[in-house]
Amino acid sequence: MLSAELKNSVVRLWAAFDAEGAYPRDVIEQVTYLVFLRRLDEMQDRRDRQA
Repeated sequence: MLSAELKNSVVRLWAAFDAEGAYPRDVIEQVTYLVFLRRLDEMQDRRDRQA
């Protein structure tokens, strides 16, 4: 289950892409890419703190 905050963030992001006239597949691709980059950033931050 998604938290209300996360769900609202996804809805706002989807609306921003929709306002630009993006295709749903492109939106999903971009959101996936952003989530992947965010996860990499969090992993790097964790490694930096441990070092």
